[in-house]
Amino acid sequence: ITRDTANPDAGIIERDAAGEPTGILREFAAGLVRKHIPPYTAEQNVKGLNWSLNLALSEGITAFTDAGVDLDALQAYATLADRGVLKQRVRACLFSGGPVFQAATSSGDPVELRNLYARERFKPDCVKLGLDGVPTDGHTAAMLEPYADATHIRTEARAKGMLTWPAAELKRTVTELDRQGFTVKFHAAGDAAVRAGLDAIEAARKANGFSG
Repeated sequence: ITRDTANPDAGIIERDAAGEPTGILREFAAGLVRKHIPPYTAEQNVKGLNWSLNLALSEGITAFTDAGVDLDALQAYATLADRGVLKQRVRACLFSGGPVFQAATSSGDPVELRNLYARERFKPDCVKLGLDGVPTDGHTAAMLEPYADATHIRTEARAKGMLTWPAAELKRTVTELDRQGFTVKFHAAGDAAVRAGLDAIEAARKANGFSG
């Protein structure tokens, strides 16, 4: 990552006054580094998930929603179910941080993922959409009004944070997911992100009617 590296979609490389990267990566910019970290093996994922599930079970948690799973997690849940050791009932939300599913099959089709990994006690019938960042010092949560303490932000585009979805694309996506029978969950930290999510729900209801 150098001064010439462009910000990725839905991500920010923080830079100093001279334009040099500071080492701070916001939101999807972290993927520029994360992609170089060697992945866990499938069996390591299964072992780690099983440990976590047993800990939850020891506290009496017998059913829950996993609010954001990637392809590795889908495979681990399905493996535990196939081995007969998944004791809880789990609903999983396929995680998508933008218009293209970041961890999916070659087509990125959520219906394909749902059909492939669904088991008796594991239902990946939910999709999690990240609409913005967080209202920390990075000011990546999307706001309707500029941040009051945004003096360190050097570009006007950053003054209100950042939405990770174009409005029209979000409405189309939520409408289609709803039509396909998915529950949709949002990460929406700022009020502008909340409004974008509500507008997308409104569009889906107008197109598909009310559902469960």
